[in-house]
Parts: sequence; C-alpha cells; structure tokens
Amino acid sequence: MGRFHEQNDRGLLMRDVAVHEVGAGDLEIWLEKQRKFGVAATHRTFRLASEEVVEIRRFSPP
Repeated sequence: MGRFHEQNDRGLLMRDVAVHEVGAGDLEIWLEKQRKFGVAATHRTFRLASEEVVEIRRFSPP
C-alpha cells in the first residue's frame, strides 16, 4: 500500500509503500493499523511489473 505515482509499460510505480509480508500476521489487523495510524512506509519507491497489478483502488476517502 502506498501513494500511486505512475503506471506505464514498465509497470506501476508507487511512493512511500508498506508491504504486508505473507505469514507476518493477520492482514485485516495490519490494514486497520495502517488506516488508523497512517501508512508505515518501509519503501520510499516500489515498482510492480504490469502483469502483477490486479487492481488499483483508493484505501481511504479523499
């Protein structure tokens, strides 16, 4: 989860990203903490290959 920066032929580029690792605890609890306290960014920039992007959606209301 992070701030959308751009999407192009190289993939999706995001800024200030937090990643929930598989096996790192309950995803819903992690999401609630991100919602309550803000995104605990562990990556300043993060790129996903286009084929890995399934959906882009807003995490919280504007």
